[in-house]
Amino acid sequence: MPYTYKDSIVLSQKNLTEDWETSKTMKRQSFIKGSLILMVLGFISRAFGVFFKVPLDYLVGEEGQGLYYILYPVYAAFIAMSSVGLTMALSKQIAQYRATNKNSHAWMSFKLAFGLFLGFGLIMTVVLFAGVNHIIAALKWPQETYWGLMGLGAAPLIVSIMSAFRGLFQGHENMVPTGVSMIIEQFARVVFGIGLTWFLMKEFNDIGLAVGGATFGAAAGGFFATIYLVMTFMTHKNHIIVKDEVIEYEEKKLILKKLLSMAVPIAMGSAIISVMGLVDSVMLPAALTDLTGDSHDALELIGGYSRANTIMNIPLIISLSISTSIVPFVAKAWELKEFDVVHRRIGMGMKMGTLLAFPAAVGIAVLSHDLVGLIFSSTIGGDVLVPLAFSLIFIIYSQIQTNVLNAIGKPVVPVWNMLIGVAVKVACNIILVPNPDFGLMGAGYAVIAAYIVTTVLNAISIKKYTGYKFGVSNLIKKPIISVMGMWVGLFVTGVCLGGVLPGRVLTLVSVAIGATIYGLLIIGQQYLEQSEISQIPALQKIEKILVKRSN
Repeated sequence: MPYTYKDSIVLSQKNLTEDWETSKTMKRQSFIKGSLILMVLGFISRAFGVFFKVPLDYLVGEEGQGLYYILYPVYAAFIAMSSVGLTMALSKQIAQYRATNKNSHAWMSFKLAFGLFLGFGLIMTVVLFAGVNHIIAALKWPQETYWGLMGLGAAPLIVSIMSAFRGLFQGHENMVPTGVSMIIEQFARVVFGIGLTWFLMKEFNDIGLAVGGATFGAAAGGFFATIYLVMTFMTHKNHIIVKDEVIEYEEKKLILKKLLSMAVPIAMGSAIISVMGLVDSVMLPAALTDLTGDSHDALELIGGYSRANTIMNIPLIISLSISTSIVPFVAKAWELKEFDVVHRRIGMGMKMGTLLAFPAAVGIAVLSHDLVGLIFSSTIGGDVLVPLAFSLIFIIYSQIQTNVLNAIGKPVVPVWNMLIGVAVKVACNIILVPNPDFGLMGAGYAVIAAYIVTTVLNAISIKKYTGYKFGVSNLIKKPIISVMGMWVGLFVTGVCLGGVLPGRVLTLVSVAIGATIYGLLIIGQQYLEQSEISQIPALQKIEKILVKRSN
């Protein structure tokens, strides 16, 4: 039976009722279970996101995909500046106050943060609407991007309000509302974005205008997700709002100052991460136009790059769930000076990231053209997906490391580390993309170089501030053996079934076989400790089956 909107509401309400009615505060989820909740719901959400790109591809083609791709990093940068930093800071601050039983301070943190979210979101929306022509001129984009930017205009304000409530629930260590809202957001984005794109192409046959309909989906998705979060909050507000002490004006100023001191560096870091994509939005159109001699050909190449990034983003949304979940748990342990707990949670976060990163990177690289052909109208974009696939390992590690540093009160450090990575990306783009021997592939190699540098710098920083040492051998040895086995399985599957099954069916079968082999090898090598497996019911069941069969 399919997972429906009604099911998501029931799931969320049931979880929240159990959590809040058992006591006056939410039931704290373990780090692993919190991560898994966001991983599962995040994957469902990303599935909607992929579905969005598929009909968009068929409606507007590679050129329309190229237009959409160069527009989206601008939106991401605006969202990063208006909401991402505050969401992370709010969840951390609420978790810290609740850890020390300062529940009134936790509620006041949300009230103050909500005002900031509202203000920043409004400013970003006004800037987008009023400055659309200036943005196009400054970035030297084609005029066809006008309607796309206009479609994005309302999104920063709506998403900022949505992010405030996500930060509230995450600070209470309950990840279900965030996960469910992600599904609602993506579902509404698909319905309204694709619906408008289809209508505008049918009525006007204008790719630029149709892409504007697609970008409007971001605002529509945020609107419906916000309604869900507000309804959830209103239903249980008596269990969330705590006013057991009067907070004076000076104390409010301190709360706000603490919030901003965390939020601003995180927002800067998020903006710099967005700049990584913005680098391609600014540099690729001009460089590829010079290389191909035609702007339409350049947009089609960028459309292929967009396809590759869409596939790459599937595991990244799961890793983002892991890295987001780690913040309140590490922050609380750090606040209580439980440094051994901090080390264990960092280690578990890195393990969870490794479990995902290695099979995703190898699987996507080996099946690159098949995966692009499975999802989209052609295999254009399969070549550049190979280097982008291997960059996944370092992007996932960087995500987790960045949030660890945020959680221990060092949000400026990953900002500088990422800034160095961006500089590496720019330099590699300048050198490689105009070179006919590399072209668009150069942008993929630049991503790898940028995130290797960022990951190494983050590892050095975490060791400096927490004493945690990244045991590379213990972290990756068993996953490497497992992905080697997976690769052999994929190769044998291709040889044995390549002439038997249709291409798309073979791709799906290969993915299933590869994932199964990898999972069995990881469990067989006992990569996870017993205490870690016990917190993941699915792995516990598989382990019991294997033990029975071995006996």
